[in-house]
Amino acid sequence: MNRHNFMHICFGFALLLYLSIGIMPRRLNLIQERVGHYYDDLMVSQEFLLRKAIDKFPKMPNMPEDVKLDYDETLAKNLWASFRPIQALELLLKIERKRRKLDKIYNQKLINTMLLIAAVYRDINKMPESASYYEKIKKLDEINLPANDPRLTRDQINLAMTDYLMGDSERDTAKRSKYFKSCLEHFNHAQILWHAQKNASIATLANLFFLKYLACRELGDKVASQQAYGEMKYLNKRLARTVLLPRT
Repeated sequence: MNRHNFMHICFGFALLLYLSIGIMPRRLNLIQERVGHYYDDLMVSQEFLLRKAIDKFPKMPNMPEDVKLDYDETLAKNLWASFRPIQALELLLKIERKRRKLDKIYNQKLINTMLLIAAVYRDINKMPESASYYEKIKKLDEINLPANDPRLTRDQINLAMTDYLMGDSERDTAKRSKYFKSCLEHFNHAQILWHAQKNASIATLANLFFLKYLACRELGDKVASQQAYGEMKYLNKRLARTVLLPRT
């Protein structure tokens, strides 16, 4: 192969590489658009099937009310996933009222509905309402669950996260500090409850220490924040996590 032919081949490869790189963003956009359309179509299809099933309930007098509420809750989840949180919240609040009338004793389905309501409130940035629901759930769980139940740890984590988010969005310095200190109090409770569990998840504890790191950093406690970050790194190493949570 002479030098002239070699230069032609190199030029051809360079041109192909340039064209490939040049059209790559367009191809990525097309892929993202297709994925988005597929997701939207899937949500619409699921909603159609759910509403079709729900419309048949009046003709099914023997259908348990509890099962009907399960269908309604699935529809609410679909609305939430379809970026219609207000409609999802309105439906979930109705479901909660019906579940309370249906069974006044402690039951997990009511708790799950309340957890969804708290999460949607958090999603639309109504943090006080979200915190109120998480507090109600915690009190119900404390009365009805054994001390080593992991759901008690979950409740403290939810409250810790809510306090952190409220502190992070608060401009008043005194209020920010109050929220972050409350976050740490819930963290300490969650850690105590975590140690009381059997076969407790190390991943949960690692995530907890990351939350502690964030709260301590916001409070200006460098020593405590570094210690929490170190604990998180150690636990992540035990979990063989390849991607470490960043120092944000």
